[in-house]
Amino acid sequence: MIYFSQVISMDKTIFSVQIAERNIEKFKFFYSDRIQKSDEEYVKYLIRMPECTIKVYNSWKVVFSGVNAYEEALLWGYQENNWKTTETHIGSDEVGTGDYFGPVCVCAAYVTEEDIEWLNQLGIKDSKKLKDEQIMKIVPLLLKRITYSQLSLSNDKYNLLVKKGFNQGMIKAYLHNQAFVNLRNKTNDNKCLTVLDLFVNESRYYAYLKNEKIVAKNIHLETKAETYYPAVAVGSMIARYSYITKMNKLSKELGVEIPKGAGEKVDEVAAQIIKKFGINKLQEIAKMHFKNTEKAQEIINQK
Repeated sequence: MIYFSQVISMDKTIFSVQIAERNIEKFKFFYSDRIQKSDEEYVKYLIRMPECTIKVYNSWKVVFSGVNAYEEALLWGYQENNWKTTETHIGSDEVGTGDYFGPVCVCAAYVTEEDIEWLNQLGIKDSKKLKDEQIMKIVPLLLKRITYSQLSLSNDKYNLLVKKGFNQGMIKAYLHNQAFVNLRNKTNDNKCLTVLDLFVNESRYYAYLKNEKIVAKNIHLETKAETYYPAVAVGSMIARYSYITKMNKLSKELGVEIPKGAGEKVDEVAAQIIKKFGINKLQEIAKMHFKNTEKAQEIINQK
């Protein structure tokens, strides 16, 4: 699969493509007469052509620049991105709500006009379209440049809120609101567009927050916002980075690979954890109201 993005520039002569692993040798052979090693940090190869310069990054993100950049990028699967804005804006997204194990991670990111070109060179997009390995390589670069607010709700606190009558919509609303408040305070920017991926209608969203002392207003909710707003895509990636990091740490601590999602493998691992560490440990690392809890108990009872 080839991932793609366009770098937004005035003359639109910079484009980038993520080369799939299976196409790497084909790419190197295609430019074999011009490809050379690069001394630039993070850049693996440099290819100079009469009207196009190509930089190949260590992650095999390839950036084409120059008069013929568009035509050259098309050869490797380039397609237009769908950004609806390239102006300064805030966007937030969450990870972990559909996973039995692990926390709920939310991140609101502040992206400026000056960040857009750089973000497109990195191939920023909805984190669900990227592999874990890509997330772990790209996000550390984002953390050094982008202003953000990242929050993680631990499983024990999550389970406590559920017992108090909170549903996932309420929990997400609280987390996103706090991230927005934090980020607006950090940036001192209360006027820029602020976007949230639509998970509930606007009236219900604010109804969830009726007891909050500080509520970030003028939030634009839109379906698939991570596809159309760079800041939401960045927030999605940072949130997922946090989630992956915590899941890896958890797997190491327990000595068993903790699976994502909520499928049969999750049931089996949950049963193993109950047998080895007890139900109290499971409550610390899982969302107990998921059906996986009952299924794990059934697996134990069958043996």
